Amino acid sequence: MKQTGIKFAALGVLLVVSLFLSNIIYSKWFYKDDLIETDAKMLLDLDSLQNVNDIIYFAESSNATTGYYDTCKKSISELIADQLKNKSLGTIQHAAIHAKTYLELIKNIRQFYGEDAELCYNYGKIINEKQFNRIINYLQ
Repeated sequence: MKQTGIKFAALGVLLVVSLFLSNIIYSKWFYKDDLIETDAKMLLDLDSLQNVNDIIYFAESSNATTGYYDTCKKSISELIADQLKNKSLGTIQHAAIHAKTYLELIKNIRQFYGEDAELCYNYGKIINEKQFNRIINYLQ
């Protein structure tokens, strides 16, 4: 009986080590190819931006829309970047995208801000209840 327990424990350890190594191999050599093959442009953008920017701005199609009479033709992300003197801003934008699509990107943001995102200086803040409700409505 003791032999069987030891065998199962050894198999369990072997399985965990195999899964761990498989994940490392996949992440290092196959992940980016899979993103390219499946045309996951926004995930590729997030992957490339999160390590070189202080702030990531999730934009939608109105980010770069200007009117004929607008005196300033800069995008929203360019205007924000102008105000961030010592911070670099990365923009992830996709025309006519629904807010729920960004939800999947936001779920991966832990890689950028760490486990305690609220303690991170660059973590975005929702400034009042009205804005909070507006964002919740987008996500529903």
